[in-house]
Amino acid sequence: MAVARRMKWEWLFILLLSSVLTLLNVLTVHQLHYSVPLFFIGICLLVWLSGRIVLSYMPNSIKKYHDFCLCFLVGFFSLNSILLFMFYIFPFSVRADLFCMATLVVIAALLSKQRIRDMEENAEPESRKMSLAALLVILSAVSLWMRTSVDAVEISGETTIIKPWVDSFFHASIISSITHAQGFSSMQHLLLANQPMPFYHFAMYILPSELSSLTPTTAYEVFNSFLTPMGMLLSGFGAYVIIRSFWGARAGIIAAAGVLTFPDASPLWFGNSWLSYHWLQFIAPGGFYGVALMCLAWMIMIIGCKEGRFLNIAISYTISVICITYKFHIFFANALVLWIFPSIFFTKVTVKIKVLWFTFCIFSYFFVIHYVQQFKEVPYISYDGSASASYTRFTIEQFQNAWMKKWFTTSMTPDHFSISTVYWYGLMAVMLFLGTLGILGAAYILIIVVLRKKISLVLALFPLIVIFNYLATSLTISYDAHLIGNKEELMHRPLVWAYFIVCIWVFGAIGYLLNNKMDRSRYLRYTLSTVMVLLLIISWNMAKDVQKGPAWGKDYNYLSYPTAYVGALEYIKEQSAQKDIVQDSHNDPDLMVTALSERQEYVSFYKDLGTPLQSDRIKEVESIMKWSDGVTIKNYFKSKGIKWYIVHQGDLLNWPPSLNKQIVYQQQGYKVYYFDN
Repeated sequence: MAVARRMKWEWLFILLLSSVLTLLNVLTVHQLHYSVPLFFIGICLLVWLSGRIVLSYMPNSIKKYHDFCLCFLVGFFSLNSILLFMFYIFPFSVRADLFCMATLVVIAALLSKQRIRDMEENAEPESRKMSLAALLVILSAVSLWMRTSVDAVEISGETTIIKPWVDSFFHASIISSITHAQGFSSMQHLLLANQPMPFYHFAMYILPSELSSLTPTTAYEVFNSFLTPMGMLLSGFGAYVIIRSFWGARAGIIAAAGVLTFPDASPLWFGNSWLSYHWLQFIAPGGFYGVALMCLAWMIMIIGCKEGRFLNIAISYTISVICITYKFHIFFANALVLWIFPSIFFTKVTVKIKVLWFTFCIFSYFFVIHYVQQFKEVPYISYDGSASASYTRFTIEQFQNAWMKKWFTTSMTPDHFSISTVYWYGLMAVMLFLGTLGILGAAYILIIVVLRKKISLVLALFPLIVIFNYLATSLTISYDAHLIGNKEELMHRPLVWAYFIVCIWVFGAIGYLLNNKMDRSRYLRYTLSTVMVLLLIISWNMAKDVQKGPAWGKDYNYLSYPTAYVGALEYIKEQSAQKDIVQDSHNDPDLMVTALSERQEYVSFYKDLGTPLQSDRIKEVESIMKWSDGVTIKNYFKSKGIKWYIVHQGDLLNWPPSLNKQIVYQQQGYKVYYFDN
């Protein structure tokens, strides 16, 4: 009976979660298609089943924390990661992989039925109520934050405004590419047709691509209505499960509420949008997935060190490696600390063994770092401090607070650097500490003083270790000479992990302090509920401008495009075949053509790859507008496999009138030529 009652609660959670995801899809697409709720119910059920199966084989030290949130978190990353593996090795579509995986999950669930039943019977009686409370809080926060995402496109006459950060086109392009691919080997480089796709952390795009494949939702709509909110949802689950393992479910709920609703340091007095957690997570949503996955790794690691279980350590390391496929920057922010952590805090081993273990970890880490530098596909990593001065100057320039900007500018001059390197680095650390953590950093120090005799040393030092690692990395690492992404990414992106951990720890500790008082005081419960509502309102208000970021961010979001241009891309999507190649006369610098038409481009200048092939193709596209022989133009498009050519308003074509019959779309000076090869 107990298991049956629990199953009813689990079904309630699945229906609630799938309903919210469906609602976000409807608000984005502006219509409801029957396949969408069926997809979300099916995916949530499949994720839940996967989580139950995997957890049933976990050590008892982990299984005892079993509830819906942990189950869904484990299930999502298990299912999604296996689907990624299948996509890499099998020449099948993601749709075929999903159907195959669903069959395997059902079979595994039947074979693991007794294990799952035993796990359910040992679950905490109150866990379902706490799971419901956590789910309601997290879903409420996520729904309110999606204000800009679900209203991403605004059409105003001849102008269309695209509100999200311009990188949203890049993410939508990857979703589209995976959706139409027959396994990874068939994927083409986003910027160069008929060239292989380089390695990237593709994992977070797999289930969103399933939505694009199985429903009428476009890739850009999938990014805004599913990929981003699902990442934020998982980060909330991650906050809840790790803090629950520290201090109980109530503390976990407050921690999740805190990280999802509390303003970061940027809009407060410290005012540096470059170091804003919420801004960076929304424009690069892989961070949501990364922090959620690393919460699992750290939860299992800390439990394993406490109880002296080597199996936990192995599982934690495995999860951290998987994180590379979701967000490399989050993996890098944890790699060294997670690697050496058990050599310091693992129980049941002697001090001598710990010293040898620690020494091995340090030498092996830096050996690997040195070894991988020979591969240009891996970011260049060097702890030489060569970028600290320029990165610091750039960060100071981003302060909106005039007083802080002036103070740090005058205090951190080259003269100070030459007089005292320690002083200079100390000021840099203070600047990053205040700009990233704000009042949460001060709150952590205060709470440590209050709780120093009530919590274990490991839990007390955990945020401090994360903070130290973040500051040390940002101040000592070099720019990425391999230019895998922006050169400062490994200095900058790890801030989301530092902020996330400090935030959930502070709010979790507050929940831990108030836990017993909540049982006795109705007034306290009402007060906390009121604060929660106020924070949700604040989240709704912040959501409108969350992606604006620093002052220079105005050039990267709320961008205006001619409605006729957007219409041209939608026309191509509707009229073309999946394998058709398209070319934009302006070389599509934003990847907007690929994102909205969902077709492969012959060449794009979204990023300068520094290759002769890209350079030659761009010169070809620029020169073709000057050609005057119709047969030569047709032969060129035929030889390159380009079927659709987009001409912008104001472009001067020297083409003969005979090619006008190739025009299939013409609005406000924008034209689409179709060449049937």
